[in-house]
Amino acid sequence: METETGNGGHMPRDDQPMSLIELVYAVLFRPVSALGYVARARPVKEALVVAFAVYIFQGLLASARLPAELTARLPAEAGLVPGGLPASLGFPVFVTSVLAAAVGWFLATAVFHLLAGFMGHSGSGTALFAGLGFAALPLAFGATGNFILGSLAGLGSLAALTTVAGLAWSLSLVAVAIRETYGTTTGRATAVLFLPLAAIIGIIIIITVTMVIAALPLVNYFGAHSL
Repeated sequence: METETGNGGHMPRDDQPMSLIELVYAVLFRPVSALGYVARARPVKEALVVAFAVYIFQGLLASARLPAELTARLPAEAGLVPGGLPASLGFPVFVTSVLAAAVGWFLATAVFHLLAGFMGHSGSGTALFAGLGFAALPLAFGATGNFILGSLAGLGSLAALTTVAGLAWSLSLVAVAIRETYGTTTGRATAVLFLPLAAIIGIIIIITVTMVIAALPLVNYFGAHSL
């Protein structure tokens, strides 16, 4: 027998519930089947635990690295950084990092769900929300690699690469979550994922070009009067 789920598909009775540990393992090593299960079962509580654990972990690492990075870039002996400033910024950076990640999770769910609807797909926003929560898992690995390698001299570029690798892994899981939630193709899921990014880049380009065009008369004016 089957029971209807919110993603427009069906959840078989023999689709046994998975524990949090099982879900984490499956998302990392069997992402397609795991995120398919998430789309059917919609384990929102588990997704909240996983996502906020990742966000808090990232925030802690970022705040821990901040004093060393500020001190290295802006030496206190040069008078550029007050003595206790780097350490005092740690907590605000931590809180801001966690809140920004959480808000981004909600916004991404809303935008992707809306775009999928525009493209003719039906599915559960709750299922997508849960899927995106589990898709954040690789970010913890990227943050760990960045923290460890960034603490070693001369490995800054490699540290940045670990962050990029973690982000790429996470985005691939987001695409799978979208595909499994809406029962669409990989190509359409990828389009839903990257259309907002393309729109943001386009808006930035338009704003930049507009500002440059608007500033040209001022540049010409000051250039003429400086001669």
